Amino acid sequence: MDGGVFLLAQGVNFSDTVRVMNPYTHERIGNWVGDYCGSEAVSELPASHKELLAPVLLAFLTGACEHRDLEPDLIEEPDVKHGLLLKVSRLDLGGVAEHAPDWCAGFLVGLTEEGRLSGGRVLGAYVRALRGAFKEAVSGKTAPIVRPSARIGRNDPCPCGSGRKYKKCCMSM
Repeated sequence: MDGGVFLLAQGVNFSDTVRVMNPYTHERIGNWVGDYCGSEAVSELPASHKELLAPVLLAFLTGACEHRDLEPDLIEEPDVKHGLLLKVSRLDLGGVAEHAPDWCAGFLVGLTEEGRLSGGRVLGAYVRALRGAFKEAVSGKTAPIVRPSARIGRNDPCPCGSGRKYKKCCMSM
């Protein structure tokens, strides 16, 4: 089945998900995602997951390609990180967001098996390793800033090395 026809049948709007400048790349990404979504590899997914798979993979591969303005067969680790953490994590996936890294990793492996992408297995493993960062990005919570050392007290020696107390030296600066 043609990838574009499959995605249009699912109601995926390319203008919302894919913003690649080169129309050939845009079509290529759509075909790759459509072919994968229509393959046996996704037949085991529940219907609620299949519905979200195409938009997730479109956002992922588009984000990866846009990161350094590359064709989809040339993406590398920094590109897939960008696609996953900055594009897919912003999608409203509800309760299935935790599965998105696995979907993207499986997609990369599938592209390798089809001969469309070299190194997809390694990239897939890298995407799976980004699960923790993805969960953090989806939650929207930032990690607290931790002071590298203990706070300087007023009566501690000044860190400038003058030998004076901090309160008499650099505290007033």
